Amino acid sequence: MNIPDSMDDVFYYTNRDIGESGEVIVVVLKKKCPKCGTRMEKPKSKTGKPLRTATEYNCPNCGNSIKKKEYEDSLTAQVRYTCPNCGNSEDTEIPFIRKKVKGALSLVVTCSKCSEKMHVTKKFKALKK
Repeated sequence: MNIPDSMDDVFYYTNRDIGESGEVIVVVLKKKCPKCGTRMEKPKSKTGKPLRTATEYNCPNCGNSIKKKEYEDSLTAQVRYTCPNCGNSEDTEIPFIRKKVKGALSLVVTCSKCSEKMHVTKKFKALKK
């Protein structure tokens, strides 16, 4: 797992406990521009903060742009987990795609040893029974 030195390179990060004995760390790095290799980012507002409603990601170096959906659909999550079911610890990479599970958007990580599914929901979102 590649944990970056700066949060400027991070699209998404979480470190969570799952159940009583499991845990998961998820890091999704920003993609690099296909033309020049600089990290892509959302356009900035007049105050210098990223625009939350931006519809594309831009390269600050060469100006190349990629539509938001295309960019976000191509991201990869680096995951380090300890399975709450069997205790298996492993690093893996999965597509960063959230699926609706029991009423909450969730990144689903599957244990390679026992096939237990671990759900990483958005912060403070609980799965419905």
